[in-house]
Amino acid sequence: MTKETLLMQYQSECLSALKSVANIQKPFEKTFMDTMKLFMAIPDRINFLQLGRYGCFSEQTYRNLFEHETFDWFAFNGSIISKHLTGKRKAIAIDNHECMTLGSIQTPDCKTLDNMDKNLVDWYSSYLISRKDKLQSLSRTVVADAFFSKETFVTPMCENSFHVISRFRNDVVLYYPTLEKKTGKRGHPKWFDGRIDFANLDLTRCKEYEVNKGKLYGLRVYAKALKRYVSLAIWYPMDGRTDKWQLYFSTDDSMDGREVLDYYRTRFQLEFCFRDGKQHAGITSCQSTDFRKLDFHFNASLAAVNLAKAACKRLGITYSISSCKSFIHNAYMLERFICVFGISPDMQVIDKLFKELILFTARAA
Repeated sequence: MTKETLLMQYQSECLSALKSVANIQKPFEKTFMDTMKLFMAIPDRINFLQLGRYGCFSEQTYRNLFEHETFDWFAFNGSIISKHLTGKRKAIAIDNHECMTLGSIQTPDCKTLDNMDKNLVDWYSSYLISRKDKLQSLSRTVVADAFFSKETFVTPMCENSFHVISRFRNDVVLYYPTLEKKTGKRGHPKWFDGRIDFANLDLTRCKEYEVNKGKLYGLRVYAKALKRYVSLAIWYPMDGRTDKWQLYFSTDDSMDGREVLDYYRTRFQLEFCFRDGKQHAGITSCQSTDFRKLDFHFNASLAAVNLAKAACKRLGITYSISSCKSFIHNAYMLERFICVFGISPDMQVIDKLFKELILFTARAA
């Protein structure tokens, strides 16, 4: 694989995703394509000054681009995700130990939340519900950390056809479903058979799953705090201690315990997206305090990581953001040299230049 191949594939993926976004003008398309290429081609801090130095347009042109408030990042990233994340187990932005970012939204501050008469949990649920048409076209499963295992988050999500997978606190109140059958007599059988004691779990009611570390049990339970039945996965550590456990749940009570745990663990793949964005795609180096420009910069940075993953997948090579960055930077700089010096873009000439560049680099090393 030559260096220009990855750059060309990266640009091809970007153009293909851009076509899924409605109402794009030609001037915007040119500047946007150049900007997304620069997010992988610039080796150091990525800000307006650097974009102006490396890019085909002036610094002010890039500043104007980042003020674009109506660009549909969900449609842009959704196009990439739908083509390249094809696993069966899929949650919002997470699939089969691979992760692509669908969009970035800045969390409101406390004053803004007070003016909206909402807390943070309410705001998150209302935002997800407001984008449910686009989200549910990819997945109806939302994986969230233990902060969101609250009835005020879970109930609105379930009422809008989402399923939530999260984690309970260890002291949560859960009940075994009753095993009593209707007798035909007056009155309903008792609803529950007692509170679950996780230090003395009734294994006859559980299904055990094989896991590499520790023991995993799954069962259907009633969660008092959520006011609903859930599918519960209980994980005990390998050392056999019964005074320490972790509780994971899904509002889809037909899901088995192993699946609940696997879904929840894929949530950590998000951290790798943020890591790649910080280390290689300049997510923290925006040269502005303007809300619109920050929003565009955050989304462009994470979308650049998506495009790099998509290009590697398409070419059948192992994804490494560091290698992608090096390949695309070298190819872009050679492309700029050819353009500035007026060299004919003949492929034989380009191949010769690449060989000379590699030989020079080897000698220098």
